Amino acid sequence: MTHAGGASASAQVALATALDGGLEATRSALGAGEVSARSASIIVQARRELPADLTGRDRGRVEAALVRDARQLDPAKLRRRATLALADAQRSAAEAAAHQEQ
Repeated sequence: MTHAGGASASAQVALATALDGGLEATRSALGAGEVSARSASIIVQARRELPADLTGRDRGRVEAALVRDARQLDPAKLRRRATLALADAQRSAAEAAAHQEQ
């Protein structure tokens, strides 16, 4: 039996569902106890917010970098790092779109 409250249990289910649909590096690191559930949730949210036209390979790179960072950073610092990663990805996607229009 779990001692999690309703909101916590709901967050755990949402995280498990998101990790079941991909994010292998995050799922593996969480399962090995290398990152916290809170950090894994930050990575999941960041992946969700990546530009739609970003390639799967680039999405994997962002995830891998955030997992690496999550092993060393507390969740607040990881969230800032994720925000920077999202900004970089959005800039790269915009540059790629502009290049294709030329």
